[in-house]
Amino acid sequence: MKMTYVAVLVVGMSILWIGGCQEEQVTPDTKKARLVELENKQLQEQLEAQKKKCGEDTNKIEAKLEAEIKKRDEEIKNLNSQLASEKKDLNEKNDNLQKQLTECQQVKSAEMQKEADKQVWDIVSEVMKKNEELIAENDRLKDELAKAKGEQK
Repeated sequence: MKMTYVAVLVVGMSILWIGGCQEEQVTPDTKKARLVELENKQLQEQLEAQKKKCGEDTNKIEAKLEAEIKKRDEEIKNLNSQLASEKKDLNEKNDNLQKQLTECQQVKSAEMQKEADKQVWDIVSEVMKKNEELIAENDRLKDELAKAKGEQK
């Protein structure tokens, strides 16, 4: 029985060896097909390498863009904060300016009133002075008339 196994084994190995050792007929078309297959495989490997490199480059670019966007967002946030602060300052200055303008108008109005009062007082003083002169003139004329009547009697 051992012999049978050995014989079967030897026959099987011989068949396998004979089948594997036969040279395949290589035709020009077969060579061409193998070269095309080899070239396709190399091109596929290059394409995969390029895809990998492009993917890495894309990731780098996306990271840079994301960082730039964050930086710009922060700048915008800071500028908005500055704008709000400056707007607040501007409103305060505008309120102060309005108060000063109101005060100035009140002072100007008071000064104009004082000037008008002074002009009225000057006129009233002039009229009173003229009135006193006329009263004095009237009293003098009354005295002269009384003297003249006293002399006619």
